[in-house]
Amino acid sequence: LDISAAIAYIMAPKEDSEILTTKKACLVSVDVFNKYLKDQIMEIIDSDKKVKHIKLAEGVESAITDKKYVSGVDTSQVDMCYPAIIQSGGHYNLKFSVVSDKNVLHFGSIVCSLGARYKSYCSNIVRTLLVNPTDEIQGNYTFLVNLEEELLKTLQAGTKLCDVYEAGVNYVKKEKPDIVDKLTKNFGFAMGIEFRESSLVNWPQDDGCGEERDGVQRERRPVRSCQQGLAGQGGEGVRALCGRHGHGERCTLLCKQFGDFAPN
Repeated sequence: LDISAAIAYIMAPKEDSEILTTKKACLVSVDVFNKYLKDQIMEIIDSDKKVKHIKLAEGVESAITDKKYVSGVDTSQVDMCYPAIIQSGGHYNLKFSVVSDKNVLHFGSIVCSLGARYKSYCSNIVRTLLVNPTDEIQGNYTFLVNLEEELLKTLQAGTKLCDVYEAGVNYVKKEKPDIVDKLTKNFGFAMGIEFRESSLVNWPQDDGCGEERDGVQRERRPVRSCQQGLAGQGGEGVRALCGRHGHGERCTLLCKQFGDFAPN
């Protein structure tokens, strides 16, 4: 008897102390990006340096426990949820299981993913730096930000996760029907001690929401990673953190929000 989905549902609502710890984990992720990774990338671009993706990712590993970049937490309790992922140059994979490769950073669409774990509680942040983006790319990104706002209106206590997905799809069908078939397969997942709780994913109904997941409704005070994306030609991709903490080339755009705290 598999009770993992039921356990995940029970564990989804967070106590005040858990919310506070998760917020601190989120702040660590933001600090490392803003105070270290973003500055590193901007310096590389300005100086026209040749630096490999994996080198930047390794730097994040070191920065995440460096008090120069991280403050307000016990750095001995900070760890990575997954190795930082840096992607550019048209080679993108929107899964968090991928690793940064040895290709040199390309000054076009630069996708940065990292997640800090604080006292065992996970966070996630994804940012995309666009260098001279086209109007089409910027327009698609703006649309994904608007889509997230629509999802956040639906993502409330008592709403089935598959209904959240359907609401997003219906919004796209109404506003931009030509990209419906390019949407990502889900619109996010629950987070906590587990980085990604597979039993609490915003799936379409035919991917399981009508079965075990049909009874899984959004409870009060969970933490969710809310994401939307467009898959394009050639496997290119872009992610961006947006929504309540906002922000992200070409072909694939993925907007992602960390630490989406449910209203009481």
